Amino acid sequence: MDKPKIAVVGAGLIGKNHIRLIAENPNCDLAAVVDPFEASQVIALEHGVPHFDELEALLNANIADGIVLATPNNLHVRQALMCIKHRIPTLIEKPVAQSLEEGNTLLEIAQIDPLIDDSLLVGHHRMHSPIIKQTKALIDSGKLGNLVAVQAAPFSISRMIISKPRLGEPRQAVVQS
Repeated sequence: MDKPKIAVVGAGLIGKNHIRLIAENPNCDLAAVVDPFEASQVIALEHGVPHFDELEALLNANIADGIVLATPNNLHVRQALMCIKHRIPTLIEKPVAQSLEEGNTLLEIAQIDPLIDDSLLVGHHRMHSPIIKQTKALIDSGKLGNLVAVQAAPFSISRMIISKPRLGEPRQAVVQS
């Protein structure tokens, strides 16, 4: 069986990461990059794949076995519906929708047909991040005590700020690297 060809729609920060991971994975091939900005043409060229300005053009070309939607949040539902119409399995970056109503609309359409329902996936990539796993292990170890709050910037554990109470003192911020 041929390796699945996966297209990435949206070549911003998250899209570039998907492009890199697909290109590095020996079990699939990057099919195309879809993005209206000129910089994305360079990315497609570097990977030797076609470039499309719009999702509809990619869908009409019929070259992708799967699609990753890494586009602005307000486009997720509309683009997911386009992928459903073309019956292409799709990973939708979170949030799936801008509103509960939009999300429910997508859910209702997906549940009509089990083949559609089984072909939509929401990208919760941070659940599998080594940084998040390391942070969770640190918190679970109890070394930091009874935490009140954790605030972190994605992709950098060295910028994590952890707040915890100290006996007899006001809450303090601790930078954990």
